[in-house]
Parts: sequence; structure tokens; C-alpha cells
Amino acid sequence: MRRTILLLVLAGCPTVDLGDQPAELPLCTPVKGYDYFVSDIWPKYINNTKKNCLDSMPGACHANTGGMMVLDPSGPTMDNFDKVRAELNCTLSTSSTFYEKPCGLTSHFGNMGGPIFNCPSDPEPTDFLAWFTP
Repeated sequence: MRRTILLLVLAGCPTVDLGDQPAELPLCTPVKGYDYFVSDIWPKYINNTKKNCLDSMPGACHANTGGMMVLDPSGPTMDNFDKVRAELNCTLSTSSTFYEKPCGLTSHFGNMGGPIFNCPSDPEPTDFLAWFTP
């Protein structure tokens, strides 16, 4: 009896058209774009000498499937650029996940990654912020 009532109730529900799937928001592209990513962000901020998270050492979280944002350690490819762009906030660059985590402002993989830079005084965060200014 309950199944019959439930089927009757569900059969009478109208379908609601919510319209088309909304378009994905475009990724943030800092003012200095891909060229600056190649010349400054990749070598100074990602593949840096303070804590290189791309090499084959244990803890190289971003070069394997253990990390949240896996980057191809071979270099500043367009795919790596897009992955980084997904972590940026063009409206307020210091609110970018890609700034907050290495600066220790938010949890960096449970702080296993921990702070990498002394922000904003180290040159690497300064280079990162310069990416957003003409």
C-alpha cells in the first residue's frame, strides 16, 4: 500500500527545467601572464632552492599523486600554468591559495608542507605578488 501511494505521489511531480549548465568561470590570469610564470614563478617560487617540492626526494608532494596539486616536474608547461592558475585569486593576490599555503597562512597539507617562505619579506613572495602588477 505504501509503495503504491509513494509511486503515485512521485509520478505526479513536475519536472523543473533549471536551464543550461552555467559556464565555468575563467581561470585567473595575472597581468604578466605565462611568460612571467616561465621566467620567474616556476624557477623562483615553485622549483626553488629553499624547499623544492618537485624533486624526487621524500616529501616532493607536488610531483606525485600524494599531493593535492600535482605538477609535472619537467618544467613550466601550459598544463602546470593552468593548475597554478586554478589556485589564484586575481582580485586579491594575497588571498590566493598559491600564496597562502607556502607562506604558512593556511594549512599546507596538514602543515606537512609547512611554511616555505617568510612572507612577505622573502624575495619569492615578492616575485609572486609582482606577477599581478603591470
